[in-house]
Amino acid sequence: MDNVPIESFFSILKSECIYLKQNLQKNEIPEVVKNFIMYYNNERLQEKIQELAPMQFRQQILASLSF
Repeated sequence: MDNVPIESFFSILKSECIYLKQNLQKNEIPEVVKNFIMYYNNERLQEKIQELAPMQFRQQILASLSF
């Protein structure tokens, strides 16, 4: 089984979130991670998916499907 997507996510989490916070307290980590995941899934623009946030891309795809 390939862990590349998970490893990539944790690398981004550490470099773009955890390491940038100075004086981060242990009790603050869950909230910081939660906020980053919300940003990562709902707001972060991605060039590969037509510069849409991931949630917008999913909604666009689901709207285009006919059941």
